[in-house]
Amino acid sequence: MKKMYIVKYDTGHYSDCDITTVFVTSKKSNATKYVTKFNALLKKWHSYYKYVQDDDSHWIKDKYVDKYYRRWSSLRRTNYAYWEEVDVR
Repeated sequence: MKKMYIVKYDTGHYSDCDITTVFVTSKKSNATKYVTKFNALLKKWHSYYKYVQDDDSHWIKDKYVDKYYRRWSSLRRTNYAYWEEVDVR
């Protein structure tokens, strides 16, 4: 049997979770490289936008709401990427 790897990431939490399939590949190394790069960039953006968060890190500071809220909110909803292995019949 041949294996395929489905690369995905999800946004949201619990009942409002939305899963996005990025691509499917037969090479585990391609899937792993993409996931590693995606997660590194997401971590970088999370750390970059920390300065706009309040002290509890639960909300954005009032002075940044107009300029950064949409991007900050989108990044907070995005979870790390992962891959799933499936068998081809």
